[in-house]
Amino acid sequence: HLPCEFDHRNIVLSNGKARTMCCVCVRVSVCHASITKIHRQLSGCAPSFF
Repeated sequence: HLPCEFDHRNIVLSNGKARTMCCVCVRVSVCHASITKIHRQLSGCAPSFF
């Protein structure tokens, strides 16, 4: 498997508020945002095992 690529995305939650969340791109052009893995005040996204 190729290494996962991580980036920060602004995700709009159901309550209308925006959150900067850590995303892992599991497919080309498909980003899976982990709601339970919100990283605050981080300069980068650390890889996580799901």
